Amino acid sequence: TLKGETSRRRELEAERKELSAMLVHDLKTPLTVIYSGISLLEDQSSRESKNGESKSNKRTFELLNTSVSRLLRMVEDVLHLSRLEEISGLREQVAFDLTALARACAKDFELVVADRGQKLVVDIVEGEALVEGEQALLRRVMDNLLHNAVEHTPKGGEISLKVAFVAEKKKQGVRVSISDSGPGIPPEARADIFRKFFQKDFKRHVGNVGLGLALCEKVVHRHQGTIGVEESDRKG
Repeated sequence: TLKGETSRRRELEAERKELSAMLVHDLKTPLTVIYSGISLLEDQSSRESKNGESKSNKRTFELLNTSVSRLLRMVEDVLHLSRLEEISGLREQVAFDLTALARACAKDFELVVADRGQKLVVDIVEGEALVEGEQALLRRVMDNLLHNAVEHTPKGGEISLKVAFVAEKKKQGVRVSISDSGPGIPPEARADIFRKFFQKDFKRHVGNVGLGLALCEKVVHRHQGTIGVEESDRKG
């Protein structure tokens, strides 16, 4: 019957999602081990070749680290997305300070930015900006957006993280803005960049599969917020 066929399809879809989630989860452990192993080999190589003999290997280690880091981010994005799609709301609702979260995120990116010869400009409003929701998910949003900015900003470029209070619908809200001096996003692509697996032949999407921004949008919407792309003085 039609009802039985519909039920069977739902069961198959549920099984498919469960299997995908299990596979992605199982991928994370070996990738983490590989990443740790690369770091250990890099440290060992540096200690054994203090006279510059290891310079030929430096670029190889950099490429390995970058590739594994990207894979880990993709796996984590898929895990977060699958967990969000299992429920209609949030798994927890706790109050936390969004400005403190932004400062912690900026601090974690300081070394990365400095290593790439970039500049991180932080402009965070004084005082607490209390919000309710899942702190880990909103931190992931900031991480993803800052990571994208770092990836697509040239050496000597500038990345900005700004947190400010705004008046919205007669209530005080908080606005988090991240911009960079990279190539920017073409106007014709802006309506689709938050769609899962969206790909466009332009530089901002090199090296990803279109999951990070989809996750950002879903997380922000679950927190009753909005997310979008605007023109920036820095271009990116």
